[in-house]
Amino acid sequence: MKHFLKDMLPFILFFYSQIIFITVTALLIFNIYDIENPLGNMLYMLGVPTIFLIIFLSIQYRKVKPFYELAIDVDTTSPDDEMWIPDSGMQLLSSVKKAFETQHRRYETELKKVHHHHQQHLTFVQQWVHQMKTPLSVLKLTLQKEKSRMSPSVYDDCMEELEKMWEGLELSLHYARLDSFNRDFHVKKVHLKGILTEMIQTYKSAFIRNRVFPELNVPEQLWIDTDPKWFSFIMGQVTANAIKYSTGSGNKIIYSTIFEDGTLKLSIKDSGIGIPEKDLPRVFDPFFTGENGRKFRESTGMGLYLARQICEEIGHEISISSQYGEGTTVTINFPNVTKM
Repeated sequence: MKHFLKDMLPFILFFYSQIIFITVTALLIFNIYDIENPLGNMLYMLGVPTIFLIIFLSIQYRKVKPFYELAIDVDTTSPDDEMWIPDSGMQLLSSVKKAFETQHRRYETELKKVHHHHQQHLTFVQQWVHQMKTPLSVLKLTLQKEKSRMSPSVYDDCMEELEKMWEGLELSLHYARLDSFNRDFHVKKVHLKGILTEMIQTYKSAFIRNRVFPELNVPEQLWIDTDPKWFSFIMGQVTANAIKYSTGSGNKIIYSTIFEDGTLKLSIKDSGIGIPEKDLPRVFDPFFTGENGRKFRESTGMGLYLARQICEEIGHEISISSQYGEGTTVTINFPNVTKM
């Protein structure tokens, strides 16, 4: 009601300005012709129009009341809830409702087209990645068979390029699957040391080639609640970064765990080049490569972004700390841990 009266204020002011004008005119006439009881007549002239004004405003408010309630509901309604303009007996508001519904139908049609094209694109990317994995696997097997006929440096260079292509395909595939995460997400008890050992074995050649060595300081009895496929991807991205930015140092990448405030913290610490302080707040932003990315041209800026997105989906927390020139530590927190 308050908003309605505020909107009608110009009309009310105009209405009473006319009443005052008529009343003043009548008062002058009363004085000229010496009519008795002018005050009573003036009150009558003000009271009757006021009653009719109140009746008129009440009728108008009943017509537009749903619109003012809708305006209040907008502030408290969830973005996921549908909202519709109510019916009204006023021609102007009926025209607004019709225009809104026409625009809404057009918007829905365009949104469905965009969603359809997006789904087609994701389907194409996923199919293309799977098709590309087959020739890469064949090339890798061929290289392994011909290893004895090749010089070690050529073999290492070829394997390194194959691994980069494979990692790029995995990155594309998991990015494409992120939209359908809920359908591709299965949490279960996972042996932490076992899954880390498998991941390290996957990157064995990269560790050796870059002269960086893993050290696994994780107790045997720890089991975490996670999705093994997505968690392996997270650890792969963190490990790949640690190897890349520690290459040739001859140092270790240390995997260790501690309990703190009832939460298990898994740390992956390297002694590489570190991250400049100005880049730290943005390392989880999509496509952000920073100063190190300009030095290492292979960076896409998507690995840590995907790692954080996946961690949020599966209930883990990921953070990063670094000293430029000294190394980087990535920490993943697990709230639900079982010891067996």
